[in-house]
Amino acid sequence: MSKLAFLLVAIAISFGAFDWLMSLNPTWYSTIFGVYYFAGSFLSALSLLAIITWHAGRNNVFSGGMNIEHTHSIGKLMLAFTCFWTYIAFSQLLLIWIAGLPEEIPFYITRFREGWRGVGIALILFHFFVPFGALLSRSLKRTPKKLAIVGIWILCIHYVDIYWLVMPTLYPEGMSFHWTQPVAFLGVGLVAVAFGISRLRGRMAVPMRDPYLAESLRYRQP
Repeated sequence: MSKLAFLLVAIAISFGAFDWLMSLNPTWYSTIFGVYYFAGSFLSALSLLAIITWHAGRNNVFSGGMNIEHTHSIGKLMLAFTCFWTYIAFSQLLLIWIAGLPEEIPFYITRFREGWRGVGIALILFHFFVPFGALLSRSLKRTPKKLAIVGIWILCIHYVDIYWLVMPTLYPEGMSFHWTQPVAFLGVGLVAVAFGISRLRGRMAVPMRDPYLAESLRYRQP
């Protein structure tokens, strides 16, 4: 059931990207854009999971149902999706730039201009190289607090990624800031967190009757 749900979530996120983001540029299209948005969203979800598990572990929420090997696995998934996001982002840029179609290249031309060029460079450095270098460390992935810090970093830089996707369409001449931008981001995020907490109240944070739970607790990373 979880595999089917994961597939449905991936499809929903992809179509959400088309409706919410690509619709800002009605004449622009990219067949890989849904995957790009999904990769960044799933990486952010893993980062949030790293933060939640660190905080929950400090308060013994899992009652022995989670150990450091699970934290390590979360870190490895974060590393994998950091690479996946970068691969998809580069693939989209490469394919559009090589094709050189008039209806596609204005998307990147606007973002390569002086007003937005710095944001693109910052994404390359801080959305890939910094988390990639940090997550290569085995000891970091086995330290919940440090992994949570990397997770916070990824969430912040992913906000910059979404900003880079949306705002150049509205302000092609350069960056523009308004107080409603971070407030809207925090508002939607906190509503989602509140919903998750409300669903968890009165329930075990770990599926204690899962037949594979004991096996997962015995597992040791190679």
